[in-house]
Amino acid sequence: MLPYIELATNNYQEIISDCNGAYCVYCLQKPIITEDSIIEITDISTVICPLCNVDAIVPASKVENFKQLALWHELGFGLDSLKKQLESILYSIKKNNLINVCI
Repeated sequence: MLPYIELATNNYQEIISDCNGAYCVYCLQKPIITEDSIIEITDISTVICPLCNVDAIVPASKVENFKQLALWHELGFGLDSLKKQLESILYSIKKNNLINVCI
């Protein structure tokens, strides 16, 4: 079993209760999810990421650091997917002039 799967399953209440928010294991981003958010739910109460539409949201307080999040992504979706997501993040940062990044 994937180490994050229990955190990403039937997690709506834990997500909205986490004062640190949530992370998406798939897109590696931090979507804003509150009780007032219009979000999709699957299964009984599994939150779907509003940024990438994948059901891989985990409570932020359960993620120790970005390295752990990236490892979970690699385990769940593969190394090629991880590389693509990181490239996408770097492209967005560079495109929006948030930081001078060389890809």
